[in-house]
Amino acid sequence: MRQTTPTGEPKLPDVFTRIDLDAFLRDAARLVEERVEAQRGVAGLAVKTAFRIAQGLRADFPVGALRQLFPEFAASLASVLATKRPEQSYEELFSTEADRVSRALLSVTDRRVQQLKSKAARGAYEKIRNQAERNVRQAAPDVGRLLDRHAR
Repeated sequence: MRQTTPTGEPKLPDVFTRIDLDAFLRDAARLVEERVEAQRGVAGLAVKTAFRIAQGLRADFPVGALRQLFPEFAASLASVLATKRPEQSYEELFSTEADRVSRALLSVTDRRVQQLKSKAARGAYEKIRNQAERNVRQAAPDVGRLLDRHAR
């Protein structure tokens, strides 16, 4: 069962209450942009096209989207974060649990995409969904490293 605050928002795991959210989201957006630009081949072209469609639909993309989804993203990682050992870095944890991290984060975007009014955005996401799973799994250690840097 997912924990919520009295206002119905997802309860954030403790590590996310200790970070400078603006700085974390800026760095996370930079990571997303770097990962998108690093894509190659036909699948990479599809990812880049979907990203540009999202930028065209939302001027503050990806920072604004990350800010909007952050409470759900953070809450979705609670079960993974609960397994962290004291001596373990978030990078090590997210490397070991990359499949779970990927499934958790994409479950949030999957739910949100289904609520979009824009058929273009939904279609773009659906075209890259399988690729997204592999990309998020590969990026999981980078997300952990980002969390290590901000949670100090």
